[in-house]
Amino acid sequence: MLITDKEQLKQYYKDYRIWQGIPSIEVTKKGRIFSAFYSGDVTETLENYVVLIQSDDGVNFSEPVAVAYKKNARCFDECIWIDPLGRLWLFWAVYPDYDSKTGDNHGTYAVYCEDPDAEELVWSEEIFIGYDIMLNKPTVLSTGEWLLPISVWGERVWSWMPCRRTTQKQLGAFVYRTADQGKTFERLGGMYNPDHAYDEHMVLEKEDGTLVMYSRIMHGVGVAYSYDRGVTWTEGVDTGLGGPNSRVFVRKLKSGRWLLVNHYEYINRDHLTAMLSEDEGKTWPYKLLLDERDQVSYPDGVEAEDGFLYITYDRERGCGKKSLADACAEAREILYAKITEEDIIAGKLVNPDSKMKQVMCALGEYKGEDNLFAHPIRQNELADYFIQFPDEELPQRILHWYHGWERVIGGEEGKRLDAYFDSLPTCGDRYETLHQLTTLIDYETRYEEYSVVEPVRDVLLKNLDTDMTAFDVADQLGVSRYWLKYRFEKATNISVEAYQNTLRSLNK
Repeated sequence: MLITDKEQLKQYYKDYRIWQGIPSIEVTKKGRIFSAFYSGDVTETLENYVVLIQSDDGVNFSEPVAVAYKKNARCFDECIWIDPLGRLWLFWAVYPDYDSKTGDNHGTYAVYCEDPDAEELVWSEEIFIGYDIMLNKPTVLSTGEWLLPISVWGERVWSWMPCRRTTQKQLGAFVYRTADQGKTFERLGGMYNPDHAYDEHMVLEKEDGTLVMYSRIMHGVGVAYSYDRGVTWTEGVDTGLGGPNSRVFVRKLKSGRWLLVNHYEYINRDHLTAMLSEDEGKTWPYKLLLDERDQVSYPDGVEAEDGFLYITYDRERGCGKKSLADACAEAREILYAKITEEDIIAGKLVNPDSKMKQVMCALGEYKGEDNLFAHPIRQNELADYFIQFPDEELPQRILHWYHGWERVIGGEEGKRLDAYFDSLPTCGDRYETLHQLTTLIDYETRYEEYSVVEPVRDVLLKNLDTDMTAFDVADQLGVSRYWLKYRFEKATNISVEAYQNTLRSLNK
C-alpha cells in the first residue's frame, strides 16, 4: 500500500488534491522536517490516501515522497514518529468499503525508515499493528516499553463513514505495548468515556509511574488513569479544560513540564493555544496563542533535538464542500509553529528564531478530474448507509450523525427537515428521499450554544393545562420538531410529555 515510485507519486501532487488536513509532524536529528496528512476525493471517505512530504530548511517543502493508498478503501488518520532508535515510523488506518470480501483486514498499519536523513528513503515491509484507529504518537515509558494509542470506535463515530464497520466487540481507547522495539505488539487495557467522540487519545507517564490518558470528548478534553502500566484504566471523565469536539495534543517534555495544545476555553475550532503545566496537569498557567483564526485544528507536535517545539495543524481543509469553487475558496493549508517553552511562559515569542503560522503546504488551482462533485456514489454514500434502518429510527440516527445536539435547526431549514422525515413512510422513492435529507444537512456548520431544556420548560409552564408533545413545543419555538424531540431527550433522558407531568406535580 505504500507508494514510493516517483512517477506514480505525481498523481498525488498538490495540483491534484482538492482538500487536505489532519497533519502530523516529526523532526530528525539533523533538522529535516517531515509532515504527513491525508487527502483524496472531495471529503473524508473511500479513496482517501496519506501523503508524506519533507523539508531540509523549514521553508521549502517537497511534493509527496511517499503515499499510503489502497483501492476501494480508506487510508486515513496517519501519524509519524521517530522512535528511540532514530527510525521514522509512518502509521495509518485502513478501512475497506462496505462490499469488501477481504475479511478482517481493517486496522492500523505501519512502515519505518531506518535513516530518515538519507537522500533516498528506504522503507520496511508493512506491519499490521492492531484494531482499529491510531492517530497520535506513541509514548516511551521509563521501562523502555512503547505504548501505542489505538481506538475501537462505536456507532457515534462510524455512522457517517462509508466503510465497513469494526469487527471488534469491545469499544474504547486502548493501548498497545511493544517491549521489543516494534517487533511485536500486544493490546493491553483501555478506557471508555461516555462522552467520547473519536478518542484520539495520548498517554503520559507521571513521576510516580501512573499513566494518564487524555482523549477527545464531545465537550472538551477527557482524562483517565492507569495504575498498573496500562493493563486497566479508570473510566474517563471531563478535565474541565473545555474546548470544542476536536483533537488535542499533549506531551511530556524533557524539562519535565507537560505541553498541551487545544482550543482553550473556546467552543469552536479557533484560538489554537499551547499551554504548559509544571504540576503534571493539575494546572496550566502558561499559555501562548498560536493561531486565532477560524477553522484551525488538529494539532500534533514534537520536541526537536535543539529544544524547539514544532506544532503542526490544519486550516480550512476544504473538504465536504458542494462544489470545487466552494472548496477552492478555503485556505486548505497545513501549517506549523516553531516555539520554545520560554515563549509559552512569556505568552509571546521571545526567542528570535521562533515563528508561527508557517505554511508547509497550501493548495492552489486544481488540475485533476473535473467531475468528482457529480459522482453519484460519492453523493449518495450517506443514503447508502441510512437506508438499512427502519423509518422510526432514522430521525435519531440522522440527527446523531448531524451533531444535532449542538446546532439549532429552525426556520425554513427545520421545516424542510421535518417534511422529509414525515414523508419517509409514504414516499415513492425512499432512497432519493434519504439522499435529499442528508444533502440538506451541512456537516460543517459551526456549533451554537443552545440549552434546549430552558425554552421547553418555559413553554410547558405556560401550558400546564394542555397536554403537549415535543412536536407541539417545537411548533411554538419555531424549530424542527424531530430535532427538538431528539435534543431534549438526549439532554434529559426523559420525554417532553414526562417532563410536563413532573412540572405539573411541582406546581400544584
